[in-house]
Amino acid sequence: LYDNQGELGGGIKVTGNQAILNLNNVIIRDNNSSLHGGGIYCEDQATVNIFGASAIKDNTALASGGGVYGKTACELSNTSGDIDPVSEAQYGIISNKAWQGGGVFLESAATLALTGNNEHPASVAFNTSLTDADEGGGGLFLTGSNTLLNATNARIELNIAKLTGGGLVVLNQARVNMNRFDEPCWDNNHCSLLANNFVTGVSGTGGAMDIFNASIVNISQTTISGNRSDSAAIFNVVTASYLRLEGNLIIDNKHWSNTTDTVLFNMSGSTGNGANIDFFYNTLVDNESGHVFNLLAQAQHTLKIHNSIINHTGLTYNQNGNNNNLNSIDCVFLSEQDSLTGNIGTILLTDPGFVDSANGDFKLSTGSDAIDLCDESVFSGANHNDLNGKKRGYDNPNVNNFLGSYDVGAYENYGDIIFKNSFD
Repeated sequence: LYDNQGELGGGIKVTGNQAILNLNNVIIRDNNSSLHGGGIYCEDQATVNIFGASAIKDNTALASGGGVYGKTACELSNTSGDIDPVSEAQYGIISNKAWQGGGVFLESAATLALTGNNEHPASVAFNTSLTDADEGGGGLFLTGSNTLLNATNARIELNIAKLTGGGLVVLNQARVNMNRFDEPCWDNNHCSLLANNFVTGVSGTGGAMDIFNASIVNISQTTISGNRSDSAAIFNVVTASYLRLEGNLIIDNKHWSNTTDTVLFNMSGSTGNGANIDFFYNTLVDNESGHVFNLLAQAQHTLKIHNSIINHTGLTYNQNGNNNNLNSIDCVFLSEQDSLTGNIGTILLTDPGFVDSANGDFKLSTGSDAIDLCDESVFSGANHNDLNGKKRGYDNPNVNNFLGSYDVGAYENYGDIIFKNSFD
């Protein structure tokens, strides 16, 4: 379906709770909308399912949703994607453009399920937001209460915005959940991928994601890598929004050119509307920025860091504004601790002992001090297995527990045990 034009839905418009559109091995390309939904426009509880060798690609909307636009409880799902390099990707929601939401725009309780499998991800890749004056969302833009993205074994990669949210913009109580299936996939360190998303404008923010106004984002078991922005290379968390990161590998995120002129995580908000980040079981290594966490403005922010590895040149905290932030940190490997404030527990400034960090293997080596180091007595604990899908809290019989049987960082170490389905 190609070379069509329309106001609402350049390619297809689907409307009403009795409408169901199934796209199996279908290509929707090179369509144009003068308003919303270059490829597909969906509204009023309609259902759209994209699967098989399907692609929504090279479509354009002048306003929002270059590939797909959903509103008023539209239910969307996509299982299409591939493992080819992004520039050669054939399937998924790819290479679309719009003012906002280059790939996908969702509002008014619309939902999208991105669900890959063990052979390939569900992809949103190489989409572009064109605005340099408003929230962008190169890959996806979500706004409004009950607007929801569930992404499992998904690939959100190489999406581009000019001002905010290279990968995603999540606004006004919208929600995002991103994780992986526990079974091994095509590349067991990249079953869930949020990578190489860019914000290109000067002072642009949220290379991976911009989260604003009481929105909720949960990301687990995901490789978060290669995202770029002048300000907040990875996440910009603003105004009573909540970000929970659990069991992620966070690597090679940075400023375009000046390694000291950005931060990885920005937290800001007005008085009484602080940002909230829970940072549990993550491995953060080989990123480039002046600070890891930047706590700004007069809001009282809440930052909890537990059972994680933060290997970073530069300050862990930079607090500019309210010094009464609710910070807690415990059972964490750090490169420095002088910047820490709040409730400070066990901090280790030693080498965590990776298998082969020079070649990108950040699993824990047999002799690592991070094995059987932590417990979960002072925070809510793990909701998911580790980055490779293995259960947390394995008690290695060859290691004396320090606080408990939980390993630090994205990977749980099982010693020499050989798993039935995986040799990680």
